Amino acid sequence: MNTSIALIGGETFTPEFESTHRQLIDLARSSRATPDDGPVRAVYLVTCASHDGTERTDYLRDRAQRKLGEMGVNVLT
Repeated sequence: MNTSIALIGGETFTPEFESTHRQLIDLARSSRATPDDGPVRAVYLVTCASHDGTERTDYLRDRAQRKLGEMGVNVLT
């Protein structure tokens, strides 16, 4: 099993990060045993905002699911 990990902090979902997300998704797809192993899965941890309260962490979780989901990623939180 091949696994990749990317640790990204800061303004993760600004437009400047979109190309980074696409590169990581392409890397994940290319490391599969077969090209059609279903959607790429990603785990999104909202650790940096944990002190900001539930409302903020829920917002960031939902944003990750929406933005990465639009790119065909199954986001686990």
